[in-house]
Amino acid sequence: MQTNHTLAILEQKSDAEIALAIHYLDPEFSAEAREEEDGTVLGIVMSSVRWLTGTLTYLSLYTRTL
Repeated sequence: MQTNHTLAILEQKSDAEIALAIHYLDPEFSAEAREEEDGTVLGIVMSSVRWLTGTLTYLSLYTRTL
């Protein structure tokens, strides 16, 4: 009975209200998600820089031998 009542209340709430309630109950939740996203972005940027550096090095060595 309690589960049906809880589901009915949740269906009436908007996504923003639910997110606000989660943030109120666990303020570290959103901070942890942001840290994970920062790590992903950093990984993508570092991989791109390595790829670009390798490509430019290869091209410079290739054109030097011509």
